[in-house]
Amino acid sequence: MQVETIPAVYGRALLGAAEDKGIMTEVAEEVEVLRTVLEGDADLRGFIESPRLESSKKREILEKALRGKASDVLTNFTLLLVDKGRESSLCDILAAFGKLHDDHIGLVRAEAVSAVPLEGQTMVNLELAMGQKLGKKVVLENKVDPDILGGLIVRFDGMVADGSVQKALGEIKGKMLSLKFGSELVHED
Repeated sequence: MQVETIPAVYGRALLGAAEDKGIMTEVAEEVEVLRTVLEGDADLRGFIESPRLESSKKREILEKALRGKASDVLTNFTLLLVDKGRESSLCDILAAFGKLHDDHIGLVRAEAVSAVPLEGQTMVNLELAMGQKLGKKVVLENKVDPDILGGLIVRFDGMVADGSVQKALGEIKGKMLSLKFGSELVHED
């Protein structure tokens, strides 16, 4: 039996609340904005995660910051995290929600690493091909790494498909280094 992590439990609860209210898309967008803000602002994240600040003070400030700007579902959820002492897990919970939401709507986020930037149509074709293979909609992000020399590395859901020239050369090198001569040597004449 697999035990769910705290972020997954709370992420699932937020997903359920958003679904119950019929505002899943709105909450998903708000979660992404909040997560981006928290990841980009170390001071704000430090404030929220600090165990030294009283919960009542955090609650008051978050209430003012979110109420009327975010849905009641997300606002109340965030305040509940403070009440339960789980605010230090907020970023992880938001990330878990994002993954659960993607699974719920049949979306896969993937990363394509290439030696040079992929052109627009190449990205579209790769997304379509992966989507057909996986039976889901695929959103692809291209990262450039000249060290792979050529080819493509695709990562999604903890899996990797490595078709890079760098890997192929490494495999050839490994085979060449592992060649063994037979036990009998003969002269070539």
